[in-house]
Amino acid sequence: MDALRPDLIERARNMTRIREKEHPWRSMSDEALLRSAGLILTDEHTQKEGVTIAAILLFGTDNTIMSVLPQHKTDAIFRIFNTDRYDDRDVVITNLIESYDRLMAFGRKHLNDTFHLDGIQSVSARDNILREIVSNLLAHRDFSNAYVAKLVIERNRIYTENANLSHGSRGIESCNI
Repeated sequence: MDALRPDLIERARNMTRIREKEHPWRSMSDEALLRSAGLILTDEHTQKEGVTIAAILLFGTDNTIMSVLPQHKTDAIFRIFNTDRYDDRDVVITNLIESYDRLMAFGRKHLNDTFHLDGIQSVSARDNILREIVSNLLAHRDFSNAYVAKLVIERNRIYTENANLSHGSRGIESCNI
């Protein structure tokens, strides 16, 4: 528990309160919250109990993350004018919660937020698209792989790169639309 940041656990607790006022995490201790989320487990071979790598990635201090997964890094790259290198870059080496915040801020810094309506409500298409891109980049990756995950913003496109573990071995099928 000493390797985890209580402020991030509290932030997760508050995020659940926003979604569901009577969420069980409201009244749980930090340790009980982690147990309920499956982030403290017992190793089958050693029978020792401890926090999981997922707990460290979500709530760990930067030093703890680097000691467990030294290859953990996400590169945010803005490339418009200097297409051989980059015009702006943020190397994100922190927990997943703050990584999400930094990648979202990087996207907001470099992408326009044009006017869009959903019914009569103005919405941020930029933020909605960025939320999907960033959350998928962080969630769908193989953290044991040393390949550096990237969020790249170029003049006419945004793309991500990361190592991942595919599930299944089907070929890609074409479809006619």
